[in-house]
Amino acid sequence: MNLHRVESQLTSLERLVPHLTEHGCDISAQDAARTLMRYFDAAALERDDQVLGTAYAKLRDRLKAIAEGRSGRLSMDQVAAFSRFYREQMLRAETGMLPLDPRYRLDS
Repeated sequence: MNLHRVESQLTSLERLVPHLTEHGCDISAQDAARTLMRYFDAAALERDDQVLGTAYAKLRDRLKAIAEGRSGRLSMDQVAAFSRFYREQMLRAETGMLPLDPRYRLDS
């Protein structure tokens, strides 16, 4: 797993929300949504992690609507949850450790 590439995609996803607010579902937003779907679809998230796969399936529906120019809405809460889940998956893969139980996390 290329951590730099993953982080770059997550950052692009996080930047898409304010872009949509400011510019609507323009060509740049549509292109970004298509690129993000290609990347995360190739990652086969459903197979690797059920929670992450479920979070992505919901997010993918929104990205598809944006890519097709049908919607300019994307929830920052949904994006933040997906990004957090994905970063936790990266942590598990890199360290072999499980993330802390959410009840004991300081940043929750």
